Amino acid sequence: MDQNVDQRFCDGVEEVSITSGIVRIDFFHYANGERAKDGRPPRQASHRVLLSPEAFVQTYTALEQVVKQLQDKGLLQRKGAAAAGSGKGTPAKGKSPNF
Repeated sequence: MDQNVDQRFCDGVEEVSITSGIVRIDFFHYANGERAKDGRPPRQASHRVLLSPEAFVQTYTALEQVVKQLQDKGLLQRKGAAAAGSGKGTPAKGKSPNF
């Protein structure tokens, strides 16, 4: 891979939309400043990735494979599996609450 590839950190995906047949993925980062009532810092748009539908499906497939690898390594657990395993709706200790 080219060493001059533009790399950016983001805290998450704000929105995914389709406009004129192009998939747009808007990313955000948490900004400095006053926190919201829930204690979280404000979100600030950081960048957007534009993909053809075909490229989006390829990306989705690649991300599914990474999720499976993370699950296989025990780095995250899906919410349904955590709820079934513990009898509660919370993930196991040390697991991501996002899956």
